[in-house]
Amino acid sequence: MDSTLTTDLNYVAFLDQWKTKLEEAKSNLERSKQRMAKYANRKQSPEATFNVGDLVLLSSRSLTLPRNFAPKFNHCCYGPYKVAKQINQVTYQLELPDNVQFQNVFHVNLLKRFKHDTKYGRQVLILKMARTNSNQRSFY
Repeated sequence: MDSTLTTDLNYVAFLDQWKTKLEEAKSNLERSKQRMAKYANRKQSPEATFNVGDLVLLSSRSLTLPRNFAPKFNHCCYGPYKVAKQINQVTYQLELPDNVQFQNVFHVNLLKRFKHDTKYGRQVLILKMARTNSNQRSFY
């Protein structure tokens, strides 16, 4: 009878030790999760908000241009375009020229606030599409 009692006590001691180790591991995982979130959130900037009428630049990442345009020679942004309306918190509708043949609703990550800069005579190009005599579209 004594051997079963000591065996039962060994199991109870083992289970208690195992439960404390499990709780310690859970608390360490929670602290690690909070620490990782803290450092990850440090690098994230809050999403930009634009008002109707603001001038924004449109990233060329979402635009499909003709094949003769090598991506390394494309502009990184086109514009400035006016914000027509805010669809939801992260989507905006832009006032694009009539001759542009792509959608006018974009995610906030594809937009950048336009800052008018006349330093060094720098100008921002606007994507325009012209029709040639043979009804082919060409970008310039």
